[in-house]
Amino acid sequence: MPADNIERAIKKGTGELEGVSYEDIMLEGYGPGGVAIYVEGVSDNKNRTTSEVRTIFTKGGGIWRSRFRQLMFEKKGYIVISKKQIDEDKLMGIVLDAGAEDLVVEDENYAVKTSQAIFSKSKKRSTIILSKRKTPK
Repeated sequence: MPADNIERAIKKGTGELEGVSYEDIMLEGYGPGGVAIYVEGVSDNKNRTTSEVRTIFTKGGGIWRSRFRQLMFEKKGYIVISKKQIDEDKLMGIVLDAGAEDLVVEDENYAVKTSQAIFSKSKKRSTIILSKRKTPK
């Protein structure tokens, strides 16, 4: 592949290429067994992306729906924490104080389910805490 093509693709992906605009897309379909699937993304070519997603649904045995019904879906946060990092009782206290919806104990991790608002707050707080830590040598 020519180097120019690679450079152009990198610039396009990072938003450095002039004349390229990105738009949000929301698509919906049903997978095998009638499971509703909501696809949210960003694309520089909405028609091409919609066509590709439709093909994936069809090849996978799903059903494509051109009408979007977001009422069926609710945005949630899902945070995975290693059991090595914190004790379950301590994490349960933090989760309850933060207003999370559920704490699931898995084999090697804890999974915290939250509303999108709480997820966004915890993500910002985690970024601040992590940025204050010294990086290991």
